[in-house]
Amino acid sequence: MLGHATSGAPAAAALLLLLLLPGPGLFSRRPGAHAAEIRLIEPTLVGDCPAQLLNPLVRAAHTVCPMPQTDIKRIRPYRSGSPPAYPWSHPVRCQRPHRTGTQDLRGGPFTATYCLYTDATYGGLHGVSLITQPEAAVDLVGADAFEARPYYGGASPRKIPQGTIAMLDLPAIILSKAFLEDAAPVPRRRLIRRGLAQLPAATQARVFALSRSTGGDPVDAILGTNTISLALGMNELHLGLYPELSRINHACNPNAYHRFSPRTLSVEVVAYRDIQPGEEITISYAQLTLSRTERRAFVHDNYHFNCTCTLCRADPDAMTASEDRRRDMRKLQATLGSATRSGQYAQALDAAEQLLATTAAEGVTPLLAEMYDILGSIHLDLNHFATAARYGQQALAAWERLDSVDDAQLVSARWFVALEEAALAEQLEDFF
Repeated sequence: MLGHATSGAPAAAALLLLLLLPGPGLFSRRPGAHAAEIRLIEPTLVGDCPAQLLNPLVRAAHTVCPMPQTDIKRIRPYRSGSPPAYPWSHPVRCQRPHRTGTQDLRGGPFTATYCLYTDATYGGLHGVSLITQPEAAVDLVGADAFEARPYYGGASPRKIPQGTIAMLDLPAIILSKAFLEDAAPVPRRRLIRRGLAQLPAATQARVFALSRSTGGDPVDAILGTNTISLALGMNELHLGLYPELSRINHACNPNAYHRFSPRTLSVEVVAYRDIQPGEEITISYAQLTLSRTERRAFVHDNYHFNCTCTLCRADPDAMTASEDRRRDMRKLQATLGSATRSGQYAQALDAAEQLLATTAAEGVTPLLAEMYDILGSIHLDLNHFATAARYGQQALAAWERLDSVDDAQLVSARWFVALEEAALAEQLEDFF
């Protein structure tokens, strides 16, 4: 499935300060895990990973970031009593397929290394397997892991207010899109199956119980029907399989949307509007700004069903009004982006305010905290310090109410408010 997410735009200085903050390890062990099996992996390539705090279960003697194993000659089954390298619970296995149509510096076929990394205790024994390039794995070791929330898929057991997290899910497997394109079918399927087999039995059962909209190889069918696009590392495209997220049905006028956290690998499903008890939680598999014809074609081509949601069955007048609003949303998003990049802040501010009103009329109001972030940043760039401070305070309050597992946005909002207050105080000092 493929949804969409929105993102805030905090001030550059706040982001710079945020990037300097360390964070605990993503694949940290949970209480009850086998701490004795934790061992740092030996470096096999030049480089390092982002600054981070040591995992509580990492022995104090280790004070450097672990590097992923990439030397295939050194990757072999571990003997009894010799645990896998931290933080992985299974031996790392790699493939080096030839990338079609590419050459290395010597004119030979270009080979890329893709490795399978598994942590069976990630997310409180949920487990996750990653098939990606070693550099991307290095980045992931420095992020956080969180336990799941109580609401998973289907109908809401109680009222979920607008902007509230309705569900949180963790990935079972994440695959580099380049790996899927470069690897031959047989070795590709073999490595993916190994990654799934190394997950806890309960997670495997949830994966293989997912729907399949195509025939052929069962794993290919499950992945083709249930994965979402993610950006990891240096903005490299990956596909993630989230078992519970995959059970949420599509609607062109959804009551929720999903947001991916690259720092935690989790996906939050956030309510666009109030969701009543017993009401089904829905998300859009297609971009909301597409026309009705484009949305239906996308869903049919990628998920092999014809959409019969209430919007697709609406009367002509309601359908026309919705199409007009979504066309305006697409134009306003483009204007907001181009105006912000070119420094035309007055135009960007006008586009942001119109976008907020248009999405509200369509019933898919983005998370207010993110819109407040954008408006506050624009006003700050315009030296409207008092207005920027007001939007910054509103964004901070909204992030605190949201209680997101990815607290980077909350920390960023606090830095942004501090930056605005400092700028406002400096302006007042200059005035007096």
